[in-house]
Amino acid sequence: MNRAIIIWCLVFLSGCAALQSPRPGMASRDAGVTLDESSAAALPVASATVVAVSSSDESPVRALDTLLRQHAGRWLNTPYQFGGVSHEGVDCSGLIQRVYADALGVALPRTTSQQLREGKRVRRGRAIPGDLVFFEPPGKSRHAGIVLADRQFLHASSSRGVMISPLDEGYWSQHEMTVRRILSEDELPLVLSRHERGRIGVPDLTER
Repeated sequence: MNRAIIIWCLVFLSGCAALQSPRPGMASRDAGVTLDESSAAALPVASATVVAVSSSDESPVRALDTLLRQHAGRWLNTPYQFGGVSHEGVDCSGLIQRVYADALGVALPRTTSQQLREGKRVRRGRAIPGDLVFFEPPGKSRHAGIVLADRQFLHASSSRGVMISPLDEGYWSQHEMTVRRILSEDELPLVLSRHERGRIGVPDLTER
């Protein structure tokens, strides 16, 4: 009788051990990757988790567009106010200055004419999210906005307030003046990394 009990206990314990041991090719739910026996033995769970978190197909440019749209959502429908820089009223250059500071920690000058001298010129049609686009309608003041993906841009319209408009729309397409790139594609990962860590105080990139 005692021998039967002992044998039964050994079988039960070996069954639990088999359940706890990963099978070759089993996917780790924490890591999100598939490991074979050799790599599972050599790679701690914590390291596998880091691999899963850091692996992303989103490019820095697309990540910047996502970030800019998040901040744009806080400004949409804000009324236009010449000289304004708050949610009670803002003009086009004030909106650019605030979004760049709040989203990216980058200080830009206050006026459109000053912002027009920042960064470097980009050929028309080569704009990417984060670029500044400038317009010069005949008989009117210059206008400016922040380029977003899908040929759109964020701006403070004098008649409709803060909004997102298509760059290819007739009026804007006809009066587009130039595009300026403030952040190079090499700088984007650094800016985005600082934002993710909650450290927005990046160096002032306006002194170039």
